[in-house]
Amino acid sequence: MAQTTVDQELVTEKNRYCRHLFTHQKKYLFLLAMLVLSAPFVMNAIHDKPLFIGGESYYHLVSAEQKDNFNLVVFILSLIPLSIKQAGAFLLSPLLGLVSLYLFFSLAEKNKFSPQFTFFFLAFLIISPAFIFTFTTLSSYSMFIFLVVLGFLLLTQESRTPQYFSLLPFVAATFFDTFSTFLLLCLIVFYVQNIKNHQKKQDSFMKLLMGTVIFFIFINGFILHLPFIIGPFYIEQALHDLISDLGRGLSGISFFSVLLGFIGLIVALKKKRIYPAYLLLAIIIPFYIYRPEILFFLIILSTVFTTIGFIKIFEEKWRLPSLKKFTFLLLLLGIVFSTLAYLDRIPQSSPTVTETAALTWMKENIPKNEIVFSFPENSYYILYLSEHKPFYALNDQDNEAQKANDSIGISSALYIEDLFPLLEQHNISIIYITKDMKSRLPEKQGLLFLLKNEKFKLIYFNQEVEVWRFKKDDSYSS
Repeated sequence: MAQTTVDQELVTEKNRYCRHLFTHQKKYLFLLAMLVLSAPFVMNAIHDKPLFIGGESYYHLVSAEQKDNFNLVVFILSLIPLSIKQAGAFLLSPLLGLVSLYLFFSLAEKNKFSPQFTFFFLAFLIISPAFIFTFTTLSSYSMFIFLVVLGFLLLTQESRTPQYFSLLPFVAATFFDTFSTFLLLCLIVFYVQNIKNHQKKQDSFMKLLMGTVIFFIFINGFILHLPFIIGPFYIEQALHDLISDLGRGLSGISFFSVLLGFIGLIVALKKKRIYPAYLLLAIIIPFYIYRPEILFFLIILSTVFTTIGFIKIFEEKWRLPSLKKFTFLLLLLGIVFSTLAYLDRIPQSSPTVTETAALTWMKENIPKNEIVFSFPENSYYILYLSEHKPFYALNDQDNEAQKANDSIGISSALYIEDLFPLLEQHNISIIYITKDMKSRLPEKQGLLFLLKNEKFKLIYFNQEVEVWRFKKDDSYSS
């Protein structure tokens, strides 16, 4: 009977393997993080494609060169010499991820998080596609997470000097977008509510801290005009972006993690310490539906509930120990499979080898003053890799609504009488067609069909990409 009880201990220190993992979790989780964060770069290098994926990376690289966008990531990139930036900029986010992991360990020890919760929470988070994507691209939120964890580590120290120094990372964390700053303010308020036996000076400092964050919310919103939510940098789809197993999102989380998260939501209702997480969830979910760009915040929060649900299920005694072990193995394999499937998709993520070859050809053979039409999510690759101006970018602030409508009009035009005036009006002379565009546009009508018109000339093609030139005709000018 005693042996049966021990055999059922799959997630507690009574299990010798778990006891070993909990004791040496820093070492193992750092190794895991280094493995998953290096994998995308290794795979991209093997396939001879750019190390960075995702539109945000190229958005920041372009902004750093043009110095036309106020963002902390852009500011840091602009300080790095060009030769170093081209060779080593890809290291920035992984280093932020590893340092954030180290700081979180210190924060967990300071706040006496259980080794069990810390291990499973970080393990599930590290292998999530959202974590991998955020800390292998030039993501604003990767730096935001680093600054927030650093700020709270300083804030929770007993000495007053580190507490005052926490103002620096907290203020720096406000220079991304308004929504992330509002989340930071919520976290600080929740922290203050949970502190007991304040000294008066500590209370005064907390008021100073909250007042400072509120002050910078107004400064960044009304003077610096930072966006409410940064981006978008891709075509957002809330469900596909959330669940990586659907195979269409850039990041996300495993379906099994979502399932465990729902269980954790129910279980955690009895834990008063978790109530702030419910409030954050109530804030984040509506804004996530509105703008899935904030996915990583939702993933971090959902991983808290995933961990609670996972621990609760396997701490319970089951009548059939063999079924318990099978379920345990099934869930872990399902979560790991999602990670492996995501990593396998990375070489097919834009910019691909063929897309890079086409954009490089455009850079070398097409005058820089020519405007390029493509789907908006390709705009930052066009801007950085070919050095041409795309007609419309997803977060284009210049006549955004009109350009968005005209971009749809060009993509869906059925007749040359609809298409040619739009191309003439916006001085578009180059059409950049990718494999993804071909799969999403109808072949026998619309833009792809109209490219057969004599006004278009195919000037470059490879296995996946076509570049067409439009011969302007004044008779269609408006």
